[in-house]
Amino acid sequence: MKWKRKRAKAKRQPMDRHRPVAICWVSSCEDTTHAFGLCLKHSRQEMSHRRAVVPRPAGTPIEACEVPGCDVLQFDHGLCRRHFSRVKTADGLDDWDDMRSTLFSEHR
Repeated sequence: MKWKRKRAKAKRQPMDRHRPVAICWVSSCEDTTHAFGLCLKHSRQEMSHRRAVVPRPAGTPIEACEVPGCDVLQFDHGLCRRHFSRVKTADGLDDWDDMRSTLFSEHR
């Protein structure tokens, strides 16, 4: 009968060890950040209301979506999550600038 050798389990390193822990911008909230510098609860509020519902600390720049009339915070490439997903899934467009110009022409 052969004895099976147990494999040693790799020790998991906490994520906080590799990057500094950031706290949510909301003054009464002590949770760690999830997106937009906010915790999970407050970042969901930002996305559901499609505008900045949480006041920012003094001196913090607010980067809104570049699409005219959209006040949601930027997600990627200067666009909010909704407009970024629309551009990303656009068919027949090869260049990122073409995609953005198509999106901006829809909002004029």
